[in-house]
Amino acid sequence: MTLLLVLPFSHVIFDAMSSEILSRKLLEYYDALEKGEEISDEEVESYESYVDQIKNVGHSITEDDVIDIFELDEFEKYTSRMKCSSLEHSEARVTAFNYDISLKEIETTNYSIEPSKMSLDLISNVCQKYFGVPKVPMYMIGYGRKYEDKTYFNTIGEFIDLVPILVTDDGKSMEQAQDKLNKSSKYGINFFNLLYGNEISQDYKKIQHLMQKHDLKDSIIYNFQGKFEKEEDQLINELVLENNNNKMLGFVPRMQFNAKCYKDMLRITVFSSSPSEEEKIKELLNTELEHILESRIREIS
Repeated sequence: MTLLLVLPFSHVIFDAMSSEILSRKLLEYYDALEKGEEISDEEVESYESYVDQIKNVGHSITEDDVIDIFELDEFEKYTSRMKCSSLEHSEARVTAFNYDISLKEIETTNYSIEPSKMSLDLISNVCQKYFGVPKVPMYMIGYGRKYEDKTYFNTIGEFIDLVPILVTDDGKSMEQAQDKLNKSSKYGINFFNLLYGNEISQDYKKIQHLMQKHDLKDSIIYNFQGKFEKEEDQLINELVLENNNNKMLGFVPRMQFNAKCYKDMLRITVFSSSPSEEEKIKELLNTELEHILESRIREIS
């Protein structure tokens, strides 16, 4: 007999890594009980410790240094320009679609395939052309489980962060984004807390003011979700994309790009709060992918 255990959780208190931790621990407990062995747990950092840490922001870096390193003045400037140049949008009217790139076809061009880099380069180029800005401000989802000298890789809770990055079409977007992620970890900076935290020190109020000038619904979000089996992704396709069930999406920003890699394919799922944009975005994805590959061929020939 096969039994299925379904545990619904709100994303407010529970992230994807938490589900992996919980699944692993349940299987460990079950296996130990079946074998009559004693259940032992390793000591982990508490979620309360994490909350206390991000409340203190980065005590090893000044506010002006944070603004400089993460280019927050420019981030705000280009967000304003992007907002002025975009169409009306509404959370009540959302479009969502998949854009699939065959990795086997890419290999024939001798392009060095790094799915995260390729997806961010492509999305950067598309947004640059779409919004008519030389630098694209977007929030990259970070999984926020390492701050300064503490790690929370075995702790259950919500750790997702939104790290501000400015990307261009110079082909170095992923390197620059990874540098920002590393620095937010090194200095203990959680931008989600800076956006919405009520207990921010006066030393960091300027950052909070800059970041709160624009609502998150006016932003672009990029999320590289890693490697997947196609079966794992079937649920979101059936519930949301194939049945056009936008209520399942919850909050949708101006645009969101979720990229994931299968064995033979890179998939970019696009969410937009302006349904009329779908065809234009697809056209730009096709055009900019061709440009990226042609550029790569010229470099190696």
